[in-house]
Amino acid sequence: MKIAIVLNLILGPLASADLSEKNSPTKPALETLLKPKSISKVLEDYDIIANSEWNDDDFSFVNAALIRAPLRQARPQILDFKKYPEMQPAIKKFEINPKTKVIEAIGEASGLRMHSWVKVDSSYWDEITYTIVSGDMVGFKVRAYLWERNGKTLAVAKGVFPNAKKMLPSFVVPLFKPVSEVVISVATKNFRSYIEEEYKKQIIKPRETKSFSA
Repeated sequence: MKIAIVLNLILGPLASADLSEKNSPTKPALETLLKPKSISKVLEDYDIIANSEWNDDDFSFVNAALIRAPLRQARPQILDFKKYPEMQPAIKKFEINPKTKVIEAIGEASGLRMHSWVKVDSSYWDEITYTIVSGDMVGFKVRAYLWERNGKTLAVAKGVFPNAKKMLPSFVVPLFKPVSEVVISVATKNFRSYIEEEYKKQIIKPRETKSFSA
């Protein structure tokens, strides 16, 4: 098994179907997801947050990052599932069935392996939900929330795995928290860099075209 919830930030084939830009009516306030100090680190210091914890048998994590690209540019890239294995070597397969919107995900990290099927709901413009419906870690749900902040995209993901300690093999439990944080942090850093570079290309291209025509 493996912690492949880069569903952290976690998501393109579905983007074109979501042009209505309908916002989620249940999206929580940012302050309920992150502490003031963490918000400052993300928005002012450009830090990536990847914190997880055990609460009895339940496992949860919060992941946050500021992407230097507008939401309209960032969201389709987040939904470009074929890019996921390129962003995180631990992800070996991340393929979506466009009809069922279910992703087959295979991952390996630190000796742990995961093979799961993940249902994706991207019907809201500012919220994307991933739920593992079959295979390993059934019931693990991640909600990724998106905000536009001064021409940049703030992405915050909240994941909850109820009864994780009872469902995971005993030898996996002590590794689950540190491995998940590493996997999420690396994927978030790489994906953010990719989105920002793609956005820069779109900015530079029109300028070059105008220069040549002049």
